[in-house]
Amino acid sequence: MSDKDRIAELERLLARKDQKDKEFKRSLEEERRKNEEEKRKNEEEKRKNEKNKRKNEEDKRKNEEDKRKNEGERRKNEEERRKNEEERRKNQDSTLSEYLYNCHFHIYLKLRLPPPGHGLPVPTTPVDGKFYPKRLLPWRTFAHQRELRFNDLRAACAQERRFLSELDTKVIGRLFEENIAEYISDLWNFERFAIEQPVGNILAHIWDDKELRGRYPFADIRVKSAGEMLGFGEHIIARETRPYGFGIQTSLDGSEHYAFVFDYQHDYVWSVEHLQEALQMETLFEDVNTRVMSKSDTRQGNAQEAWQEYIARILIRVFNFMIIYGVSYGYVAAGKFYVFLYYDPTEPRTLYHHLCVPETVVRDAASEDDWSTYMSNTAVAQLASFCLQSLQSEAAEGPGLEASTQAAKESLAIWGRQGYASEDGETKTGVHRAYNKPAKQYCTQACLLGLKTGRDLANNCPNVQFHRAVGGNEQHAIDMAEFTRLVDEQPRRDPYDYCELLSPWGTYGSTGVLFKLELAPYGYTFVAKGTTATLLCSLEHETNVYEKLHRLQGDAVPVHLGLVELPGGYILPGGLRAVHMMLMSWGGQTVKEEKSPGLSLEVQRSSEAVRNEGIYHDDVHDANLLWNEELGRVVVIDFDYAKILEPPKHKTLVDLSKKERKRGQKRVVANCSGKAKVLDSHPEAV
Repeated sequence: MSDKDRIAELERLLARKDQKDKEFKRSLEEERRKNEEEKRKNEEEKRKNEKNKRKNEEDKRKNEEDKRKNEGERRKNEEERRKNEEERRKNQDSTLSEYLYNCHFHIYLKLRLPPPGHGLPVPTTPVDGKFYPKRLLPWRTFAHQRELRFNDLRAACAQERRFLSELDTKVIGRLFEENIAEYISDLWNFERFAIEQPVGNILAHIWDDKELRGRYPFADIRVKSAGEMLGFGEHIIARETRPYGFGIQTSLDGSEHYAFVFDYQHDYVWSVEHLQEALQMETLFEDVNTRVMSKSDTRQGNAQEAWQEYIARILIRVFNFMIIYGVSYGYVAAGKFYVFLYYDPTEPRTLYHHLCVPETVVRDAASEDDWSTYMSNTAVAQLASFCLQSLQSEAAEGPGLEASTQAAKESLAIWGRQGYASEDGETKTGVHRAYNKPAKQYCTQACLLGLKTGRDLANNCPNVQFHRAVGGNEQHAIDMAEFTRLVDEQPRRDPYDYCELLSPWGTYGSTGVLFKLELAPYGYTFVAKGTTATLLCSLEHETNVYEKLHRLQGDAVPVHLGLVELPGGYILPGGLRAVHMMLMSWGGQTVKEEKSPGLSLEVQRSSEAVRNEGIYHDDVHDANLLWNEELGRVVVIDFDYAKILEPPKHKTLVDLSKKERKRGQKRVVANCSGKAKVLDSHPEAV
């Protein structure tokens, strides 16, 4: 190969090499650009990812913030809902179960008592001359009977919301939590509002149930303190001779009768331990009475004996009331505990007891099922069940009370006088013979006014066929003189025959009780206001008032039929005896039971008629105003406190009396006891 060829080859190789170098350089540059582009793209992606990351983190933070906000809102709404639900629950009416829970924990447990006293108790309860039982035994069937009665209460109330709300019960509870119950009046308020009113609220629903109405054929039973029953004999019966209160049963015919008696005792002066110990003594009364009769100062004994006497006197007081009021049931209420009592009239020498201490038995419960095992032991439930149990026994009245009282005198020992013999002997059961009850309807006003004034028979009287004279003419078979003789003779023979006590307390005023009488065989049926020997002057005063109102008898006032005496007396619950009766026509139903339009005008018309006859009633209220359907008007009764106004003696004194009225001068008028009574010469019209 020539040099030229070698040079050309070399130039070709160098050119190829330059080409390759250029291509390699371009490749490198391309790679570099590509790498830079990739790097740029990666950085862009990185920036984008970081931006997305920041955005995601921001979204996450925002979501978490929204979540926290929503959670807070949810919790707030839940708390608000819970508060509203709690407020609604507290303010809504409660079921029986809830009501008993509220009464126990929000009222009963809030009672604050002073610390227990120190030293020996002073036996101040007066029981000298009172009946006392021989044996004191546990009332072993009480718990079973309580559960039976309480189950009836649960059935009557079911799960319906019928009772005070939780908030209302807490308001009541605060009243007792804020002050210490230092006095018996404080305990009275507690028993009334914390126990007795809730019991009444619950018992009211028993008669809503048809099946239970068949089991308890009554219209009502309620607990009433003696202070709420101011009536007959209130001003002549010493406080210590009557119980603090009664259970009152209302029969289907509307008549009311005693069901049980009760007393209050301030429990801070005695303890449950003292009571439990005394109740375990079957011969408590005999042992204490023996000690009392053997020494003049019983406080010289030891503390145990002092407590036994203190407790024995409290129980004897209630037992004696059970006897003289003709009831088999009674109890002692001491705030934090109760002693329920029962005696069988066929065995009056044994007194049965059951001690109820709800505070130590009833526990709070986590569930409704747990609470259901406790609620029948609350104070309210136990007393309500006891009230229903008392309906199983009928109170002795009239001849039944006479017989049972006589049996008690023959069977029971007297405190402080004598004890029981070592052998019981025969127990008297108080059996009495059957008596005729006045079964006829009341005679009309026109009938009895006709009898009194010698007029013909009133054919609208439901008993007219019995009044008619022989031969079927229109004359009464007897005149007023014969009526007076017969009606005076009938109760002298037997005060219980054709005579029925309609209400054991003042239906006809504070000085008398109401009876229904029938004069057999003539069928005259009317009412009588009976009273004691001490209050005879009140009936005499009313008789004088009726004489003054003779023109209104049988119209605005009843027909007055005279006074009669019952030598042996008609025994009343509590031991008093009605020995005088004022006879009159039946006036009607009290105006509060009448819903006639214009009734107030009728009340005013009759009141003004009485006033125009010169009588100032001085005690006008619903119980003394009757609506008489026969007359179509109001009849005014009960003139215990009425004043007979003396008219001016001369016509020329009329102007002077008007001036006296304007100046408010007084006039002296004698009352039935002969004592002078000062009153306005023209009192305001009633």
